[in-house]
Amino acid sequence: MHWSVLLLITIAVGSVGAFTGLKLRMPAGAMVGAMVTVIIFNLLTGLTAFPRDVRVVVQMFSGAVIALRVAKEDILHLKVMGLPVIVLLTSMMILSVVLGLTIYSVSELDVTTALFASTPGGMTDMAMIAGDLGANPSYVVILQLCRQIFTLSLLPPIFARILKKKQAKEQTLEVGSSTVKAAKAPKLPLKQAAPRWIITSLAAVAGGFLFNYLDIPAGAILGGMVATVALNMTWGKCAMPSKTRRVLQTLSGCYIGTTLTMEYVYTLPQLIVPVCIMAVCVFIWCFGVGFVIHKITKLDFETCMVACAPGGIQDMCLLADELGLDASKVALMQTCRIAGTIAFFPTMLLFVRGFFL
Repeated sequence: MHWSVLLLITIAVGSVGAFTGLKLRMPAGAMVGAMVTVIIFNLLTGLTAFPRDVRVVVQMFSGAVIALRVAKEDILHLKVMGLPVIVLLTSMMILSVVLGLTIYSVSELDVTTALFASTPGGMTDMAMIAGDLGANPSYVVILQLCRQIFTLSLLPPIFARILKKKQAKEQTLEVGSSTVKAAKAPKLPLKQAAPRWIITSLAAVAGGFLFNYLDIPAGAILGGMVATVALNMTWGKCAMPSKTRRVLQTLSGCYIGTTLTMEYVYTLPQLIVPVCIMAVCVFIWCFGVGFVIHKITKLDFETCMVACAPGGIQDMCLLADELGLDASKVALMQTCRIAGTIAFFPTMLLFVRGFFL
């Protein structure tokens, strides 16, 4: 059967899973749902395919979507937030290497997979990059998913309890029952929006193609991100359709699902120890790195904790707003965490891997 037919079958199966995952409100539901259904279909029939060229295009657009989170105000705030961001990225870089090497030493995972699984970046982005650089993306996404589940299920009640104790001690803070929601930008008519989508897409593809041609690690996604940020800073009208993120997550889940074979299924029990280590390190990331940033920059500890939490940007910003913390600083640091991880970590991890191969 031709690869194009297999690709269409794979996307169709993944779309059913993505729809189900979103309806069940799963973390990263589109990607996880697509991944699960494609894995099952692949193990039962083997009739799946996701060519590398298609994967590269998905990475280019993923970079563009990430870049759209970066506003001019974020760049201006870097003058004040530069030190916290540097401390955040440096600390997480050190911790991710230590965690990755720990997982590598106590499990049967190869060093590349262990390093990428321990990197606190976006689950979708890390899984896509990992496949290009020789890691097992299925194992990477499983461990990254566990990290996100721990972050979103365990940390919010802990943060709320810490803040409640602080408020009770100071007896001066009051928490309102309502939250302030940012005003949504007016929706543009299709005739005005379509040219913006096309120009943004062309910039992402051009940047991704250039970086990929130059053989830069994670070049497709990094190039798409850099080109889109540059265009948006100068032009200021970059945009993508509202459903782009979900479409990209679905396609990423389809790709990851095609990588898990029966051979890998038999070795899944070896992930038990890495998952336990990951759970412990989630708390180290939040409280350890948050405490360091708090001491160095004098930002309040609660904001630092939420800013360091390796969850989704949107989830952490909503949590910060709900707790009455500085959501703008959280958004900026979370954005820098994702962007910095994609920009710097792949090259660093490949450098570290060189000592073990």
